[in-house]
Amino acid sequence: DRDGTAMNRPRFVVLLVARLVVASDAMVVVDWSNLAASVSAKLPATAPRFVLGSSSSSRRQLLAAAGGSFDVLAPDIDEKSIGDRGGDPATLVRLVANAKADALVEKLGTKTQNGDARVVLTGDQVVVWGGAIREKPRDLAECRRFVDSYSVGPCATVGAVCLHSLETGRRVTGVHEAAVHFGAIPSAVVDELLATDGALLMKCAGGLMVEHPLVQPYLERVTGGVDSVMGLSTQLVVDLLHELEEG
Repeated sequence: DRDGTAMNRPRFVVLLVARLVVASDAMVVVDWSNLAASVSAKLPATAPRFVLGSSSSSRRQLLAAAGGSFDVLAPDIDEKSIGDRGGDPATLVRLVANAKADALVEKLGTKTQNGDARVVLTGDQVVVWGGAIREKPRDLAECRRFVDSYSVGPCATVGAVCLHSLETGRRVTGVHEAAVHFGAIPSAVVDELLATDGALLMKCAGGLMVEHPLVQPYLERVTGGVDSVMGLSTQLVVDLLHELEEG
């Protein structure tokens, strides 16, 4: 998961038009200065208002870019007490996303009026490299090891989305995966990356920040959607909404 403060920093976006080939169902070119063009799906006009349980600015911006309207409420849970970090990443992120939804439903229980049509939206994400789950780096040394390793082989992001209808009590959860392929990132670039924004990378699962301008020149391709890598697969949100409505 990521705290997601980087996308609010002006120097990341001023006159920045980085282009990346993204492999999914079709080959497209992503303009990082126009995030709305990078979401994998747009929400239908009939989509409900969400209660977004996330402090991540990237998730907020992606949901807005997909056409979502929402309120923000932090779940405030101890994520590290949930699940097995040595087990299946998809199971782990499902557990955490559902625990966040449970916390929000409990918070809203005394405040929600009958007929509240909002839908709670929570998520969780981990990075997987070499079969091991990576969360936020413990220190800059671990962050460097993470970033250096992405020159050796691709990493994957595994993210869960949970939707809970406050009106019906129905809940659906899904998992989406994406793969990120880098070329060789020079040691001098890693030095500069950690010196200038090490604190930001420490807030990202696996120290992975594909939108950072220092690493973009070495980003070769993404399979599964840029929005998924950045913390919210908008296509998964749309699919889960359909499932929620059909149930």
